[in-house]
Amino acid sequence: ADFYDYNPGFYETHGRDTRDFCESIACPEGFYSTEGIWPCEACPDSYVNPYIGRELSCFPLDQDLILKKLYTDTDGLNWVGGSNWYHDGVDICQFHGVSCNDMNQVTAIELPGMGLKGPIPEVLGFLEHLDVLDLSDNALEGFIPSDLSFAPLSSLNLAGNALKGIVPPKLCMKEANGNGLGGIYECDFILCAEGTYTDTGMANVNGPCLSCNDGAVYLGSNSCGTIIKSGWPLGGFYGSFSASSSQQSDTGSAASAIVIIIVVISAIGLIGFGYMYWQRRRRERIQAIAKEEEISLADNSSLWFSRRVV
Repeated sequence: ADFYDYNPGFYETHGRDTRDFCESIACPEGFYSTEGIWPCEACPDSYVNPYIGRELSCFPLDQDLILKKLYTDTDGLNWVGGSNWYHDGVDICQFHGVSCNDMNQVTAIELPGMGLKGPIPEVLGFLEHLDVLDLSDNALEGFIPSDLSFAPLSSLNLAGNALKGIVPPKLCMKEANGNGLGGIYECDFILCAEGTYTDTGMANVNGPCLSCNDGAVYLGSNSCGTIIKSGWPLGGFYGSFSASSSQQSDTGSAASAIVIIIVVISAIGLIGFGYMYWQRRRRERIQAIAKEEEISLADNSSLWFSRRVV
């Protein structure tokens, strides 16, 4: 007995003449299926799949579908700006933050600080003419999709969000943001790693990402700390006022010292107030007892004098 004896369903042809045993391992590029294995279907027109074992569907190439995915996945109804997206009569090339070339092909999406929330849609990587993508200083979460490496990006800015993990290796090989100059490719030119920062959230020709004493919890941090005021962090959704890790550390130490001093002074004041109150109550009690004794002595003297007279 072998694998095929225990798995007779492996031979099922699902209505086809023969079974493709390579597809039984994974659907090839350009194909997909419910489970990513045989029987596989070719991607429809205007759809693409560069992966093996793709499940459920292929990726759209239609610009409208891709932008609609960006809009819905990042809470477009509540963006700060971009109010003309998907209004009747508004072409996608007229959307706020979207630029197109003479052939109406999307070449740039620039939506910094507009309150985008949620994950970065992987389909953005299939905008075939996208040169600039700026989604910085928003509230985007999760991981950076490696699919962005398929777009012909020369400028990519995802700094100032709540992104975790690492920069996908395929993105690290992109010649974007000055990466690859002199044949040197570094992930930091895409985004600073967790625990590091620059004021732009990425390395550049003027310097590398710097280490944070207390750590930066997100990719692409533009400071070593986060200060939130009225629901909107300063410097963007996940920015901060801090200019350097040493300043942040010094400021934090000074603030801690001030708090400790205030607590100590308050404690001493309470103890002193309590002691004074206790002393006052003690004196009042002693005076009351003394007065009662004087009254008692006076009463006894009067009684003795009256008896003598009688």
